Amino acid sequence: MNIFQLEDRLKQFPSSALAVRLASLYVARFRIDEVFKLCIESIKRYPKHSTSYLILGRGYAALRQYEAAILCSEKALSLQPDSLLAQNLISNWRQIILTNGEKKRLEALEILSAPTIDELQKLLKDEPNDIIEPQKENAQATPENNRALPEIVSVTLADIYTKQGEYAEAIKMYRALIIQRPKQKEFFEKNILALEEKLK
Repeated sequence: MNIFQLEDRLKQFPSSALAVRLASLYVARFRIDEVFKLCIESIKRYPKHSTSYLILGRGYAALRQYEAAILCSEKALSLQPDSLLAQNLISNWRQIILTNGEKKRLEALEILSAPTIDELQKLLKDEPNDIIEPQKENAQATPENNRALPEIVSVTLADIYTKQGEYAEAIKMYRALIIQRPKQKEFFEKNILALEEKLK
């Protein structure tokens, strides 16, 4: 089905999951405003459809908004943990951030319907149980662990806080990640220790 057929079909069935397929074609044609509209509508209708988050992430990446793109892909990965596509996109976008820093960012978000990072975080937290899993048996339920968990938990956000010098916020994020991913506890604890040293 080509782009015109999809547009016609979507007019007939506006709540169809074909919206995400059409959004994917719009990314290739750099019709990014329409990508955001279709993906956000799809996410509101089908909050557990991981592909919607991936295409939304590709829309952000087309604007070189890689941090937002990674957040979207991490949400997709939380819904479909074995998704190699999500893992590869996250890895590629992190590499771009490391290589190019912030200098390639566009300010196009002001004229598009793209959610800002804050709005995106609110959109992604609609299903908080998909982001913060219940505590595992081997994660100790201490008052410190239960106190004020962030609404969105991701390694990317912890990295962003660290780069911005917001070490206390990064530490909170890593503590929440220990609860979410107890198998990686050692790695997160090392990061916490390094950040605590910077706070001294």
